[in-house]
Amino acid sequence: MTPRDLTIIRGLAARVAEIAALPAQAEKRDMWKRLNALRPVRPMVLIDEIPWHEMDVDGFLQGQCEDPLLRGIEGRLRRTLYRWEHLRADMVVEPYIELPRAIESSGFGITKNEDVAVTDKNNWIVGHHYKPQIEDDEDIEKLVVPTLSEDTALSARHSEMAHEALGGILDVRMTGMYVYSTLWDTLVEWLGPENVLMDVLDRPEFLEKAMDRYVTVFERMIDQAEDKNLLDDGLTVSHCSYSYTYEDEFPRHKPGEKVSALNCWTDATAQLFGSISAEDHDRLEFQYIKRICARFGRVYYGCCEPLHDRMHLVRKLPNVRKVSCSPWCNIDIASENIHGDYVAVGKPNPAWVAQESFDTDMIAADLRRSRDACARNSTNLEYILKDISTVKYKPQRIWEWSDIAMRVAQGG
Repeated sequence: MTPRDLTIIRGLAARVAEIAALPAQAEKRDMWKRLNALRPVRPMVLIDEIPWHEMDVDGFLQGQCEDPLLRGIEGRLRRTLYRWEHLRADMVVEPYIELPRAIESSGFGITKNEDVAVTDKNNWIVGHHYKPQIEDDEDIEKLVVPTLSEDTALSARHSEMAHEALGGILDVRMTGMYVYSTLWDTLVEWLGPENVLMDVLDRPEFLEKAMDRYVTVFERMIDQAEDKNLLDDGLTVSHCSYSYTYEDEFPRHKPGEKVSALNCWTDATAQLFGSISAEDHDRLEFQYIKRICARFGRVYYGCCEPLHDRMHLVRKLPNVRKVSCSPWCNIDIASENIHGDYVAVGKPNPAWVAQESFDTDMIAADLRRSRDACARNSTNLEYILKDISTVKYKPQRIWEWSDIAMRVAQGG
């Protein structure tokens, strides 16, 4: 760690620490806790999955540190400061940084084989064409329980370096595993999306067998994560939404105990199945994923698939607290069916910051429609603008979206 690296890190950390100490952080933290306890003050607003390669306007986001670990910390600090300046919405700035523990997985025995289509070499979002790796019953048996492990020496080294670099200005929190229970998203990569949709008609029993096998090995992976104490109930985010530490009622582990999945959040979804019947959706997803949901203390269910007419299926799942309401969702029906039993995670259409034109009136009208529908039905609401693949290299668009959303959330 060079003196120059330390000067950069500590300068940025001091600015973040100053923001983290503001009274606004406690106020927003409390508002998120009230929403997650189904007693909201108002709809809350966050922006995530940002196209950072398009965000820089003055060089501030450009990394300067030489050490790779410190360069990663620097990036986190710079993005936090950028978001606070331009995309604040209802974000909370904590007085620490999070670094991942050195946890590895050997995988499930099958890897995806794909071709990608790139339209912007600077963008990590690309098109995918998956080549099937599971085609018959024999291939299903290739799914195995992954071996999880942690390089504790490396975790300790990273923690020590981060603490030294930050010099006590910010704390360091080494984070454990977050379990994404998005099983069909992965199965689609192994089976091919066209094949899955055809097999819903032609080979539903084959898809059931594949899902049953995957859930079985997935449960054993969770067992292993618990046994090796790799899980983490002190995280902040589940699927782009504040959760975990933003809920006082959440059951956390006691000191000296291992972290159980029941102390943690997970998110689950079967995005491809938004285009099939509710009966098939239930048969292929809900009857299986409920086994995983039962393992976790809180569940965020759904992603891009419209669930407004599937809430009777979501209600079969244990421990659900948040339900996705994607741009393809009918918010009037969804808010009526969700009522006050869950948090409706409203996802405004990210295409509106990606089009050739930028229509602020349309954005505000859509946000108000969601707000008013949820208010009529006593439904708890948060807005999460996510899946933002581009803003046409005009970051001011997303800055303005943040301002509009906050005005609407506050009653404007």
